[in-house]
Amino acid sequence: PATNPASDLELKLPATIGTAGQVLKNSSTAGTLEFGSLTTGKILQVVGNLNTGGGTSTTSTDWTETYITDTITPTALGSKIAVFATGMGGYTASSTQGFANCTLGRNVNNEGWAYMGSSNNGMAYIYSQAGAAGWFAVAISYLDTPTYTAGEAIEYSVFIKCNDNVSTTAIGNGNSHSPIILMEVGA
Repeated sequence: PATNPASDLELKLPATIGTAGQVLKNSSTAGTLEFGSLTTGKILQVVGNLNTGGGTSTTSTDWTETYITDTITPTALGSKIAVFATGMGGYTASSTQGFANCTLGRNVNNEGWAYMGSSNNGMAYIYSQAGAAGWFAVAISYLDTPTYTAGEAIEYSVFIKCNDNVSTTAIGNGNSHSPIILMEVGA
């Protein structure tokens, strides 16, 4: 059929009935429809970890992995990973005003960590007033586009570190629940 928008279009429906989960889509023949699977933007799998009873404290100015962690092995190539992580009971301590940092890390196939956000500051600042502890709760929502090959596991973890004038930063206290949810989104 002609594809002139000023005229009526004729579409040919499939001769068969589709199955559960299929959608009606254009075929490779102009004007002909067919049933097929929706693959883009579809949630392919969800994994999660409640991470109970943990806690991480550091005095380091290098990224320190926390107990908020989980691993996903994508079922398809080119997928994105939606990451949702929360952490309870975090604090910073300093004698003068300062800050610590928090970020999300990714490790594909145990080949080393890559940190999201700014290379120095990560995804968040955690401020502390002089002589007082600064309390915080982590809430991360991030859509990642990792590079991986079939069958490779991808680990995601929340990281913290001390920075200007902060002597200690910590998250969790042994009684807190700090879930992380990883969702594979089809490309």
